[in-house]
Amino acid sequence: MAKRSGFSKYNRKETGQSIYCYEGTDILINKENIMDAKALA
Repeated sequence: MAKRSGFSKYNRKETGQSIYCYEGTDILINKENIMDAKALA
């Protein structure tokens, strides 16, 4: 079963990933360009 993000209506059709997240992650794009979930938290 695929992991579902809360942004399903904003998912790219070809990848199923949110347009608001960094590619290959579930981390929202942010001003500081932090791609590590622990560091972002």
